[in-house]
Amino acid sequence: MQKNCTRFLLLFLVMGCTVTVKGQLISISGTLKDSLTQAPLIYCSVKATNLKKGVITDSLGHFELMVSPGIDSIQFSMMGYQTITRAIKTKTSQEINLSLAPETNTLTEVVVYPKGYDPAVHLFKKILQHKEQNNPAHFSNYQSEVYDKLQFEAGNFSEKAIGSRLLKPFSFVFTHTDSGASPAKPRVPLFITESLADYYYSKKLGKEKTIYKARQVTGIRNETVIQYLDDLKQQVNLYDNYLVLMKVSFISPLADNGLSYYKYHIEERKTIGNRKYFRLSFRPLHSSSNTFSGECWVIDRTYALQSISVQMNAGANINWVKDIALSQDFMPLGADSAMAITKTMLSINFITLSKKSLGFTGTRSSYYRNIRINDAVTDSVLLQLAIAGQPVITQPGTQFWEQHRFAPLSSREQWAYTMIDSIRKVPAYTTYSNMLTALGTGYYPAGKIDIGNLYKTFTANIIEGPRLNLGFRTNANFSKWYQFRGYAGLGMKYNTFKYALSHLFILNRKNWETIRLSYEDDFTPLSDHLNELNENSIFGALMRRVPRGRIQLVNTEQAKIQYQHFYQNGFSVQLALDKRVLSPAFNTYYTYGKFTPNIVHPAYPHLGKTYKVSEASVGIRYAYKEKIYAGPFTRLSLGSKYPIVEFKYTHGFQVEGGMLHSDFDYNQYRLSVSHQVNIPALGKINYTLEGGITDGTLPILLLDVAKGNDTYYYNRYAFNNMNRYEFVSDHYASLLLEHHWGGFPFNRLPLLKKANWRTVTSFRALTGSMTDANKTANKFRDNGLTYHFIVPDKVPYMETGVGVENIFRVIRVDAIWRLTYRDRPGVVNFGLKASLQFNF
Repeated sequence: MQKNCTRFLLLFLVMGCTVTVKGQLISISGTLKDSLTQAPLIYCSVKATNLKKGVITDSLGHFELMVSPGIDSIQFSMMGYQTITRAIKTKTSQEINLSLAPETNTLTEVVVYPKGYDPAVHLFKKILQHKEQNNPAHFSNYQSEVYDKLQFEAGNFSEKAIGSRLLKPFSFVFTHTDSGASPAKPRVPLFITESLADYYYSKKLGKEKTIYKARQVTGIRNETVIQYLDDLKQQVNLYDNYLVLMKVSFISPLADNGLSYYKYHIEERKTIGNRKYFRLSFRPLHSSSNTFSGECWVIDRTYALQSISVQMNAGANINWVKDIALSQDFMPLGADSAMAITKTMLSINFITLSKKSLGFTGTRSSYYRNIRINDAVTDSVLLQLAIAGQPVITQPGTQFWEQHRFAPLSSREQWAYTMIDSIRKVPAYTTYSNMLTALGTGYYPAGKIDIGNLYKTFTANIIEGPRLNLGFRTNANFSKWYQFRGYAGLGMKYNTFKYALSHLFILNRKNWETIRLSYEDDFTPLSDHLNELNENSIFGALMRRVPRGRIQLVNTEQAKIQYQHFYQNGFSVQLALDKRVLSPAFNTYYTYGKFTPNIVHPAYPHLGKTYKVSEASVGIRYAYKEKIYAGPFTRLSLGSKYPIVEFKYTHGFQVEGGMLHSDFDYNQYRLSVSHQVNIPALGKINYTLEGGITDGTLPILLLDVAKGNDTYYYNRYAFNNMNRYEFVSDHYASLLLEHHWGGFPFNRLPLLKKANWRTVTSFRALTGSMTDANKTANKFRDNGLTYHFIVPDKVPYMETGVGVENIFRVIRVDAIWRLTYRDRPGVVNFGLKASLQFNF
């Protein structure tokens, strides 16, 4: 939850972190449009007369060209349009807005069609008939050289923000902002990256690989911002039926069922040489659908795309995004006229509080050359690359990029590199940068260490009362290959002292091969994921719904060594050895062998009996084509289109006496499958299937305890109307299912359409059993005990719910019904749960 909550705070505060340097060049900027339709012209060439290098217009038809004072004319050219040369003033910056007319030698057909015949629909159906052969994804294999350029900039600053004390140290940024922006609404580049790579794909092998040859990163190095930019790096193919942008599904204008969502119209027909071309436009049929508007050029006879540009439907149900623009160019390869993508431009305009408040724009341009398709050599190269990669040149310098870029930088992109160097000289830059890092991670940089976690400075629980915590971690300035981290906490109620220390060694950064040593003495956290509510926090205590006397906490004293290795094929392995001492702060009735019931004293619940455990475990995880963000000491999953499978085997050793003394001998098996399935037009389904077996006679702490929820805060990983420690088994299977329906049905209701509410439904089920030995050892049949658990062996536990999410863009409210085991004392059969979530 902490991670999600701070992501958007960053976007509110990241304003001006760069500065421009005013050079001797003059700026020529403007917009180019079609003279007939007034549609923006994309990829139109703009260059100084008699010079080879220039710029091209962006997805909105804008351009900016920096020229020497001696240049007196500019040339505008684009296939199918008349080339125009315009004189310019030789010593002053200026704006030129033009409309280009179709070529005079282009033949325009006048065709009369029978009544009821729609030529646009006929053309669209022809595109679908030839879609498979024209789709670049049909190649048996493919390889190319790729040049990627990614820029992130801030804009839409208010006069009040520019004049504020917060931005006063950077006032010169707004005085010398890029000339392509309005002086009243300056745009400030914040982040720019360039990369050069070789890309390989084989349908037969089911493999793809990007081998980077050079990378350069300039700008804000914040993990949260970089994760947002990562969504811009995905491969996009408009021939697909559906596109997923910012984790939101959009219906492509080339979808097989496109006629159900789009209105098509032929705007223009041209004959150039012996080839006919059609300009086909498309508009959404429904104002609130996740669709696009735009146009494409279609080649006659083959019905392949030559180019396409789209813009997000203004009524699309997506948060924090004002606009998305996407365009692609294609070129034929070889005699078979197979079309390959030569350029992709994706631009996303982010907003914060409203469309008039501070905004951010991320733009990615990808260029492809030296393209080879259906070549047997590609498969063999790809197999070799699975064994050995190539060294990557990082921050190679200006001369390298001038020689290897597929397209020159715009003046704004050139300025971005200079601006970063200047802004870092401002003393306030370091302070603001540290504050942003603290907001995003909870840790404030202080030289070679970071202080935190600031979000856990004050916590509280029933045992310790209010608690003060202070922690640290070393950062990359200390070492890039190992990290120390730890914390200490003091509980005010009993003056109890808790702490943890760990040491991470990175053996191989590319494959993320690590060893971690750790020791802790603390109450086991009641959350397993970053976006879960920590019930031991002060906010968690305020949201608690069960009486204080029914809260079950377990103190864990643990020493652990863990080895982890990620492989390039999607597999990862984890090996661990650990020694634990478990101290439950609630009554347990384990009476097997030498053990007697653990009856805690109400005044001193933290002084109960202990259970000692020594374990060895091995875990295997498979995530096919998983997207990963790798930080200096972290590796975060950005998800996969395919199911993620995890298996873990744990063996507990019974050891008499000594430092490794352990009370129990057992085997434990866990298997889980999780997946997010996008169902175009019907949202997405998230499910987790899990099963487990525990072989041994053990106290309930070591059996399979179903995860309940003792708060009013909705938890997607738990059974929300189940109490903690209510259901226990040693053989179990569970299903967690959520269906996010998107805007339906609210986008069909006029009064609620603009609210952008979204519907979500859920279903959860648990079944299990327990051996007679474990039932007897844990006094399952003694109904007179103060604590009594349930084994779901006769009837599965089930609950279902319906909710509304995206209320004010961040609030979700769920109504949950418990379907079985409804007659138990102290249970909630119906409940309302609320939560905060930040989704696009």
